[in-house]
Amino acid sequence: MSKFKRIIDNSPRVLNHYVKKADGKTKETIVFIHGIGNSLESWTSTIDFLPQDYKIIAIDLLGFGKSPRPKYAEYDISLQARSVMLTLVSLGIASKVILIGHSMGSLVSIELAKRYPFMFKGLILCSPPLYSRQSLENSNITTEKALVALYKSVGVNTPEVTPTALIKLGFIATKVGIASSAFNLSAENAPAFLKSLKKVIIDQSAYEDIQKLKRPVKIIYGRLDPVVVISRIKKLTKLNSRISTKSILAGHDITPTYHKPILESIEELAPSTQK
Repeated sequence: MSKFKRIIDNSPRVLNHYVKKADGKTKETIVFIHGIGNSLESWTSTIDFLPQDYKIIAIDLLGFGKSPRPKYAEYDISLQARSVMLTLVSLGIASKVILIGHSMGSLVSIELAKRYPFMFKGLILCSPPLYSRQSLENSNITTEKALVALYKSVGVNTPEVTPTALIKLGFIATKVGIASSAFNLSAENAPAFLKSLKKVIIDQSAYEDIQKLKRPVKIIYGRLDPVVVISRIKKLTKLNSRISTKSILAGHDITPTYHKPILESIEELAPSTQK
């Protein structure tokens, strides 16, 4: 592989997206980012639930859905965030929007807010797998360590993805809640899944980054979610006064249970951030 090919494949791309225009005057512009192994389709029922005066943009992350799958891309959080930003710019988005991310999409949302704070009114993070680097590095046994060990067991360092590995990945991802019921793993997107799992979720700095954000952040999590460390999320409200949390009776998937809390969070963010 040439150095030039590696550079090209790790350059940001315009991603596949869906745009739903508001009926009449646009009240708010909402951007949705899905979780690992999913696509923008995972937001369909949520989008249908929201009022008609919202402009909606849903995006397929690089390597997933109908977005490009460059063979030599690293699929790290920087590349994902830059590709989302390039997509928004290509759509002529100039005003501040509300960013909603699910699971890995929450981590990408944090990266976007860190890099481009001027673009966003606030963040709504659903089921964010936020893990403390300090906790992962110390000698104590922690929930984060157990989850990361489970993620690594699916073969994130495997150079070639075999059919057996694919079956294992798909089973574990849906069984433990890494991905939603809309999860889709194929030979085409498996490399992006593996690299994203390692470079975005396992090797993350999102927990530290979110503490420094200067935009409002609403975190919604399910009390039955197996991959969210609730104690970490609760602690964030003490580390950054702009962060608030809401627990609901749900798991990791974006189900109708999330719809009302998402709408309430949008309505809370909109008036408070128009200054």
